Amino acid sequence: MAAKVDAARSAAAARLEQTRVRLLDAVIGSLAESGYAATSTTEIARRSGLTRGAQLHHFGTKDHMMIAAVERLSVRANSVAILAALDQMIDPDDRMRSALELLAAVASGPEPAAYVELWVAARAHPELVDALRAADVSARGTARALFGPEILDRAEPEFDALLDLTMYALRGMALDSHVATEEERQARQDLIVGLARYLDEALQEHGSNG
Repeated sequence: MAAKVDAARSAAAARLEQTRVRLLDAVIGSLAESGYAATSTTEIARRSGLTRGAQLHHFGTKDHMMIAAVERLSVRANSVAILAALDQMIDPDDRMRSALELLAAVASGPEPAAYVELWVAARAHPELVDALRAADVSARGTARALFGPEILDRAEPEFDALLDLTMYALRGMALDSHVATEEERQARQDLIVGLARYLDEALQEHGSNG
């Protein structure tokens, strides 16, 4: 009997989590495609196929749902499957350039666009700030990991400063990617990839000083 009760509770918990994820993925999709202002509870219900009651069960307010969406974005970006897939896309013979190419491509995608909407919304909704700061730290760690241990073992403050500059540039790309032409987006990606030269120089300078 106890085993059946435990199994039923486990199944119920799994269904609740699936519903929660479904809602949050609908939030992220709406943010990326329509923006923060248009991401209403009505729109989330439409996208997710769930009721307003389901939203209220998981998130008391829209702000609570947005905070959870930030956390969901971070989980999605740092899932083992995603990180493994990204690593497979990197050329081990030219890891520096390949990592920058991948970061530049990702910056033009839907998830960075959703982040941008949340960053801007945080000016009027300060309760988002702490979640966004945590997500930012996580995103930097993920980006850094793409360069691999061989590069990171030689990284000094100069390298990390350049990488931070690259991350700020990527954020800028995400900010207005919806108004940039395809040619402009490609030119910006090329600029990001061009930073490989300076990151390489930072590593070589460290090696020569060592």
